[in-house]
Amino acid sequence: MISLILTPILLILRRPLLALMGAGVLLDDASDYAIPMFLGSSMIMLSGVIAGLLRAENAVKRSVAVLITGSVLNLILDPVFIFYFDLGVTGSPVATVTATTIANSVGVYWYLRKRMYIRPSLRRFRFRKDILNDILYVGTPQTTELVFINAVNLLLNWFVISSAGPEGLAIYTMPFIFINMATIPATAVATALIPICSVAFARRDYDRAWQVYHSIIRTTLIFVILLGIAVFIGAEHLVTAFTYSPDSAGLKPEMAKALRIYCMCLPFWGMIPLGSAMLQSLRKAQKSTLSAVIRNLMLIAFYAFASTISLEAIFWSFALVEVIGGTMMYLWGIWAFKSEKSRYLIPEPGAPGPS
Repeated sequence: MISLILTPILLILRRPLLALMGAGVLLDDASDYAIPMFLGSSMIMLSGVIAGLLRAENAVKRSVAVLITGSVLNLILDPVFIFYFDLGVTGSPVATVTATTIANSVGVYWYLRKRMYIRPSLRRFRFRKDILNDILYVGTPQTTELVFINAVNLLLNWFVISSAGPEGLAIYTMPFIFINMATIPATAVATALIPICSVAFARRDYDRAWQVYHSIIRTTLIFVILLGIAVFIGAEHLVTAFTYSPDSAGLKPEMAKALRIYCMCLPFWGMIPLGSAMLQSLRKAQKSTLSAVIRNLMLIAFYAFASTISLEAIFWSFALVEVIGGTMMYLWGIWAFKSEKSRYLIPEPGAPGPS
């Protein structure tokens, strides 16, 4: 239902939105790319739903299989649609939607063949407002947070363009691909952390929740730091993927510099999804959204000032705000945990009070 509502809205507003994102002279190509993605938005959204349903049944391998199937098919179909069918840039999103649809059909097939624990049946479906409210209690703040972050990104891109033009925007945005890859362990573990801690909190097993949370944080930070070091050292080689053509070769030194500056805040950036997972498992997703709002308002203020200095100042502004935001999210998660624990902690008779 949501995808059916959003699709015509996004199709109508695609050109103004792409212009705000800094498409510039590539507006027509960007518009051609966006049309198939928006038309196939229901399949893309369904992919996350199916993967989430499988994870909820502890069918993690099947969940991963669905996602990998979509990714591998995407890699295969990209050149087919782009070159064989001569669709050009439009072929890439067509391949993405097609591959996602096929991968979704695998998950649907497992349910229809009754190979899963859940037996979905529309004939027995009853609208349950209480269940929907439970889902939206966590989902709505997260959706609001993501919408707000992406809206702020449009404004941040404008600051970058005003400071360094379209080339500056390319230098600023492309290194994020590697930074996002380096934070995959934190994002993936945070997704798994929510149901584990939620069960522990439901049982009032706070020691178990604390043990899981801190062991996951330690392990994740080690991975993120090691990946950050690898990216920092290999920055020059990594950005070659975007600077191999003669027209973009001159961007390579600045792009490598941006990537290395971003690496400085990687451990703190990794703390954001972990802190958010703790707040969500405690049914305090609103606090996570508030933290994102504060962090992004800080980005706007810092970028507005840094854009009057230089593009490098914008890079450092991002790193500084993420250090502050990651620290804030971690401390907020710890505070929420201790507050929840203190509400249900009943001292044993004769036990000494807190000192």
